[in-house]
Amino acid sequence: MTAVREENGTWTSQFWYKDIYGKRKRKCKRGFGTKVDAEAFELDYSRYESTPELFEVVGFGADDAPRGFKGIPFVNRYDHEGDYSWSGNNYIDADTCRIAPRE
Repeated sequence: MTAVREENGTWTSQFWYKDIYGKRKRKCKRGFGTKVDAEAFELDYSRYESTPELFEVVGFGADDAPRGFKGIPFVNRYDHEGDYSWSGNNYIDADTCRIAPRE
């Protein structure tokens, strides 16, 4: 782990990680109060960025979809006896999802 103490007394976390496409990227964040906070940021960030959870789109919301998700795609995350459409948390309702390449 690469936590470095700066001259002003704060800690900086600087490290390399691989994104979901396998490209090597550098991340630097400054201003942590303790070394533990800087190291925890590195662990959390690299764990999130390098190994995202991938879910397959298994269908689209029907007329009776929860919270009005009609026509919105849903993924195979929360199962209810083989039915993924029952949970509103399975629906992709934001522009923040990532599309991963097929393997």
